[in-house]
Amino acid sequence: QIEAMTMADRVAVMHKGKVEQFAHPQSIYEKPASLFVAGFVGSPAMNFLDGELDGSGRFTTGGVSIDISAYPFEGARSRRKAVLGVRCEDVSVVERGAPESIPATLAFTELLGADALGWFDCLGKRFSVRLSIEAARSAEREVGLHFNIGKASFFSEETGQRL
Repeated sequence: QIEAMTMADRVAVMHKGKVEQFAHPQSIYEKPASLFVAGFVGSPAMNFLDGELDGSGRFTTGGVSIDISAYPFEGARSRRKAVLGVRCEDVSVVERGAPESIPATLAFTELLGADALGWFDCLGKRFSVRLSIEAARSAEREVGLHFNIGKASFFSEETGQRL
């Protein structure tokens, strides 16, 4: 995967004998065409939350409603069950209870040299968050996670395709 992402002008991601996406490597990373591609490309894999789009620019999951008006595609404006996908570098740790945040509990951190990964339990799932070394050392256990919705991905729960 690393060689394909760093050396190729275009990459084909295949699943069960079918091309899921054929595009420039950065496009695949930033705008995966399906849940499979989003979970397959990148390390760590994209974080996912199941929820519902309410048709008025909000995504609800686990009793928390998040403003998604910054999401750049109209498919997110329909009323439907959906999956929110967000990369570890597009998640911020905030004070628990902060507006537009999801409650989470720090499980552990991995120091990676220049930075770190924090692993948080969030609504029954394990979320990865890229942290500075300083943030990893001083991380509170009970926090909120805030998502950069402009960089997030939404997928149809029914088809797994990007909205």
